[in-house]
Amino acid sequence: MTLLSLLFLTGLVVAGCDNGDVSQIEWMIPMQPSQDDHSSSTLADQVPAWAVHEGMSVDISLLSKHKARRWDYHLDADTVVKRDDMTIELLGVTHGLRVDKNGYREDDDVDNPAAWLRIMKKGHIIYEGWMYQKFPELFGLDDPEWWISIRAVQQVPANRSNT
Repeated sequence: MTLLSLLFLTGLVVAGCDNGDVSQIEWMIPMQPSQDDHSSSTLADQVPAWAVHEGMSVDISLLSKHKARRWDYHLDADTVVKRDDMTIELLGVTHGLRVDKNGYREDDDVDNPAAWLRIMKKGHIIYEGWMYQKFPELFGLDDPEWWISIRAVQQVPANRSNT
């Protein structure tokens, strides 16, 4: 009886291996990087007018993954941070960034500080878009050499009249 069962199971295994193209199995497909909805990839994407403020600035930290060293910078709208072969430029800020079906908008009721940064390496843009202060590991630059985080976002409030 056991010999008959063993022969039967061997027949099932051999017949099962004979069937199918394993290249079509979804879990075996190599992972592809997904489109980052928080960064812009074309020149048509522009910084929203509501994000550009006179006197805007951010405090950022750059961590070299290879050197295990951190540099802290204060970045104003008219300055550029340069470190090795990388440059970082501030293009916009907000204290409350909300994502809705029409894109991004500023919302004073949301505590979600963010800065629109342009990061270039060797003269090529490697990231341009929103980086969040509270979620640097989720939304931001994915680079094998550098980890960049925003420590603080400052903006001078617009003059509002009480009339």
